[in-house]
Amino acid sequence: MKNVRILGGSLVASIALFGSASAFATNNSATSIDAANVKHVSKAFTQGDAGISFRARAEGVSDKASTLRKGDAYTLQTRLHYNTAYWNDAAAAVDFISVGSYMSDRHNSDSLLTPRTSTRPVIEDPKGDSVHQAYVVLKALPDTNVVVGRQEIDLDNGRFVGTEHHRQTPNSFDAISVTNTTYKDWEFFYAYVDSLNTYYSGTHAVPSASHPRTREQRTHLVNATWEGMKEYATISAFGLMVEDRDAVTNSGDTYGVYAWGDRDIRPGYNLGYKAGYASFETGHKNTANYDANWWTLGASLSFDRLGPLEKMRLCAGYEAFEGVNGQGTFKAPFSEKHSFNGIVDAVDTFANGGLVDWSLRLAGSFRDVDMYVAAHKFEAENKGAITTNQNYGSEYDAGAIYKFHDRYSVGVEVGSFSSRNNSGYQDKRIALVTATADFM
Repeated sequence: MKNVRILGGSLVASIALFGSASAFATNNSATSIDAANVKHVSKAFTQGDAGISFRARAEGVSDKASTLRKGDAYTLQTRLHYNTAYWNDAAAAVDFISVGSYMSDRHNSDSLLTPRTSTRPVIEDPKGDSVHQAYVVLKALPDTNVVVGRQEIDLDNGRFVGTEHHRQTPNSFDAISVTNTTYKDWEFFYAYVDSLNTYYSGTHAVPSASHPRTREQRTHLVNATWEGMKEYATISAFGLMVEDRDAVTNSGDTYGVYAWGDRDIRPGYNLGYKAGYASFETGHKNTANYDANWWTLGASLSFDRLGPLEKMRLCAGYEAFEGVNGQGTFKAPFSEKHSFNGIVDAVDTFANGGLVDWSLRLAGSFRDVDMYVAAHKFEAENKGAITTNQNYGSEYDAGAIYKFHDRYSVGVEVGSFSSRNNSGYQDKRIALVTATADFM
């Protein structure tokens, strides 16, 4: 039940090709600072841990919706981490992120713009420095983990609350969070969020209304996960009471349930499955007045080998965001983006017709290289709400990642979205090359 990711090092080592591509939730216990309890406060500092990691990326985007249809970003994320040991069941940690941008005359990050870059496609990796995390962990209460301060929060598989680790400056939350595992097979999570720190929290530019550094919140996040029948399924129920004071159109209450599991059907073959439902209702100074639903269904077949490929997995999925005539759609303002609905992010903002995503994915390994291919078909959920083409388009993605010596990785991803005529969308393509070195 992974509800809070606090140690940043393991996140930097991944370029989110394959964990993000999984059709199923990856819920694990909230991670605390992994350190000993010491008797003297001075030793809490001297026996702490420090680390550094690097993530270099070259990203190119071709988008017919832009005046200049091609943009490139060459960025380097440097991440410094330090945490103390525990003293009286309390410890502290800090993560500092610096993002450099090179050959930036073709990089439109929506900040620090020049006339040459402002008409290019947006790649949301601005140059800048930020305190990404700064928090205290309290473990005085039995089976309870309390985190106070700036932190990463990922509920379930990140569909509704995630940090968006793909971006060079990920989101973080100024919050108080509590995780409790007192009762067998249960994990309870609660967080009060005071502000969301966006991709632009580290930029040196003056923030804009559309891309603020922070978004003020009065938000409550609740999650309960039960593993009492995990041989068949794990079940998660959640409530997200979002009051976004800077982007009030995101404000509203979401309640839902999510279940996933897998079963061995014969030696070397495993069947996985998932299902989810949630309902969103506007509120908290949101001037709109409507409610909308979300559904997802999925199945996977895992098997040992296909020709020279190993660890094979075939996934099929269906996801729908309801659209309401003339009013709006189901809202998920804290969702991971790169992990869902295709890596191109061509339909991450959709009109009142909502969205249906039919997906098919095949992943496997060849020696030490993990690979995948995926296909998406996008269409309107509420076909009567729009007068344009109800079929938005289709997307094809592929990726490969090579990890070596436990600290290094090199990965490539490509994606192509082809729009349908009169759909309101434009063709878009993306290519990424990412290299990481992790010394956390």
